Amino acid sequence: MIQTDTFEHARQIARLLLGSNWKTSYLYWSDTKRQWESSHSSSKAVELIGSQSAPKYTLSDARKRVGGMSSDEQTFVDKFTEFYRDISKLETSREIPVESEIDMLETVTDLRMLADYVLYPCRVLDIGPGAGRNMASLFLEDVRKKSTYVGVEAIGIPYSMQNLAASMLTMRDPDLSFYEFFDYYFDRLDFPISGTLPDGSIWHLPLWEAERLPKGVFDVVICNYLLDELAPDDFDRVMTLISKSLSGNGVLYCRGSQHRSMQSSLYLYGHGTRHGRDITGTILSLELKLVFDDTEGGIMTRIFARTDSNVPMKKCKYGDVQDDMTLVECTQKDFIKERLDELTNSRAKVMVWGEGGYAEYSRYIAPLWDNLDIVAMTHRMVFSEGVNQFGYREVPVTELVTIDADCIIVASDRFRSIYREIKEMTEGTGKYERVQHYSLPIAFIHRD
Repeated sequence: MIQTDTFEHARQIARLLLGSNWKTSYLYWSDTKRQWESSHSSSKAVELIGSQSAPKYTLSDARKRVGGMSSDEQTFVDKFTEFYRDISKLETSREIPVESEIDMLETVTDLRMLADYVLYPCRVLDIGPGAGRNMASLFLEDVRKKSTYVGVEAIGIPYSMQNLAASMLTMRDPDLSFYEFFDYYFDRLDFPISGTLPDGSIWHLPLWEAERLPKGVFDVVICNYLLDELAPDDFDRVMTLISKSLSGNGVLYCRGSQHRSMQSSLYLYGHGTRHGRDITGTILSLELKLVFDDTEGGIMTRIFARTDSNVPMKKCKYGDVQDDMTLVECTQKDFIKERLDELTNSRAKVMVWGEGGYAEYSRYIAPLWDNLDIVAMTHRMVFSEGVNQFGYREVPVTELVTIDADCIIVASDRFRSIYREIKEMTEGTGKYERVQHYSLPIAFIHRD
């Protein structure tokens, strides 16, 4: 198994060769999960399973979205769950629960959405594979296991997890070949990758060695929960890699959010910047076209193909959108309107938590709602009960536990701290576990 220290040593060498660009290279911004950069805990490695897909608070919606499964899907789910349970036993001797359900549901979603675009066996390039779930989806099932998989990663702990997953798969299937870059690198041997990637093979290498990959051979390039979380120079590298790698009739599969790419915030010491690039505009500039989009469950899924390809357009609600700003505005408005309609039709009792004088409520909610049953509104600066400027009952935050609303609409860019506060106030009750949001500052927290 490749150790994180081994990976980090090689990464530092690669970054030194970049000169002044080293600070924004081969990094990953992932909410508050910067511990993946530096942690050496085996329990953190087990926690990685499922942590780099959709957030855990979307589990209820993920279950609803996937719904019933075919017998083949259920067989795959059983194999998937067992596979990651076995991996956890190799990572740690402690009894740590393996939370693989989100990853499993996301994988089933991926397979369904790609079903009309991919014929197996195929060649897959997975950029930022997380715990390696897409690799597992190929080689745990006979119908897909003659495929070729290439994983590219920039962070040590996920890389070691992917390495372990690939090793496990080859142990289970002697016909499967595995080529790990660092096994060749530290023995000063040439990595044997070429344009003739054999069937039934796994190739694993770090982002700074992605230029070794052959041109135009991949039927699918996967970028899940990645494109808005990259450092600036890494975003440019990934875009170049996509343009180079995708075959003539291949597809680019992107799942995740867009809005954070535009924020371009900076960590201390110059590490971990978000790139601030226009993802949509950049992808279209690579002479790619949108052939599919979907926002079910508040998660944007898009499939692109080369403009001169034979890949048909299946479903494109936002096919005319050319930039991220417009895309986020359109999809966010549609998402909020759909949620408000659901709450109105179900006659749900709603509480609104809005900071800054309810500015975000006024901008996003007030113009859209129709007959919404708002039983109370609050924010952290309310100290006594009264009536606010909208004519609604206004109460201190602490009254949330007594009001027992069906849904709390958070209208604030401080969603994470507010959600943490709500969870603390309702601890042990099982309430408010289900969260829906597409693009902050609006989130819907439901009483389950």
